[in-house]
Amino acid sequence: MRVSGVWVLFLSLYLSVTHAEIAKTLGVSPADRSLYRSSGSPFACRGNPQRTIPWARVNDDYCDCPEDGSDEPGTSACIKGKFYCSNKGYRGETITASKVNDGICDCCDGSDEYTRGHCKNNCWEMGQQMRKDAEEEKKRYEEGIQLRQNLIAEAARELASKRAELDVLKGQVDAARDEANKLEESKKSIEEKEAQERVVLEEKKRQEIEAARPPSPPAADVPEEPFIPDPNTGEDAQVPAPEVVEPTDPGLPDLSPEDRAVIDEQLAPLRTETKQKSFWEDFKGVLVQMYYSIFSRPQTEKDAAVSAWQKARDEFADIERKIKDLETLLALDFGPDNQHYYMHGKCYDYKSKEYTYQVCPYNQANQGGTSLGKWDKWESNPNGGFPTMIFDNGQQCWGGPKRSIRVSVECGSDTALYEVSEPAKCEYAAKLRSPLACSAQHLEILKANAETAGHEHDEL
Repeated sequence: MRVSGVWVLFLSLYLSVTHAEIAKTLGVSPADRSLYRSSGSPFACRGNPQRTIPWARVNDDYCDCPEDGSDEPGTSACIKGKFYCSNKGYRGETITASKVNDGICDCCDGSDEYTRGHCKNNCWEMGQQMRKDAEEEKKRYEEGIQLRQNLIAEAARELASKRAELDVLKGQVDAARDEANKLEESKKSIEEKEAQERVVLEEKKRQEIEAARPPSPPAADVPEEPFIPDPNTGEDAQVPAPEVVEPTDPGLPDLSPEDRAVIDEQLAPLRTETKQKSFWEDFKGVLVQMYYSIFSRPQTEKDAAVSAWQKARDEFADIERKIKDLETLLALDFGPDNQHYYMHGKCYDYKSKEYTYQVCPYNQANQGGTSLGKWDKWESNPNGGFPTMIFDNGQQCWGGPKRSIRVSVECGSDTALYEVSEPAKCEYAAKLRSPLACSAQHLEILKANAETAGHEHDEL
């Protein structure tokens, strides 16, 4: 009987110690549980190792380590304390100690309300949805990475083609310039030759006209008016010329000046209409003559020279323009592996209840007809993620700054603008999904999370 009594005593002591150690680790994360196992030495506050307390005062609902609350991980005694929710089947999380036993279920497993025990454990249901979402995200990343690799390969081919085209154009530009200059000189030479020939021809025509003109007759003697004696004075006086009377219109009666003025006023609109018709008839005749003179006359040597020069000049200008456009394109920052090249020259729209937003990488961003900014740069992500597009110097905001917008890029199997907000006055933020933001490194993290989700081990 004595052996049996000792054995029972030993068993009860073991159970009490085990229960005590479990109580000490309440609210402690798995990574820190080794720090809460008694090793024979006092407990040292983590925020102030110089302060030590007996193990019996750990999780006794009294704060002995006010610097960080590390002695009360399972109670609400310390203001700075933290409580870890195990949430088996979902994912662990840390809450502030003030939420422990406050009557509100903050942990999905209900462990934060252990004195009441009224919280339902719904971690498994939440974990199922979490694992489903994680699987879908992993699948999206796998598809996006494949698309990203295809887009990068396509960008490499297109940019190589652009560089080859630029080399060809640079090899052609000197010859095109020389040809245009040569034809311009030929055109000028022909124009000067024709100008000289025209002067000679005009002089020859003038001389021919002068030679064909009949000689002017000699001036005739104008007889003087006869002189007759004036019967009053007896002196000779010149006879005045008879008064010339203009013949009247035989079709009209002899009218008074007032009647004739009335008739002229009534006939004035008819005379104006007749003059207008005559003008348009003459103008049409001039147009017809111009048409036949331009399109029916045979092409001269000058016409051919001008046409050849204009063609060569346009070809040279076209080559120069293409060279400038290609050099501008190839100087742009398309990021690692030229991955951003896919977005160049494209625009992405998002329709909200009030506006239609449009983002055009390397160009501009708009809110309807209002400019939200012109392209500035890619801004690196401090967390190592995909960089952010920056557009600035948009339309001036009334009583505020010039409009600007930041566009963050997230992984997706297609490229689309899907959210726009205004976190500050006239400072906009947008989200765009694209395969370009799907990285292999993040996919590995997703796979690791999927393997451990809902399988957290509670080490005692």
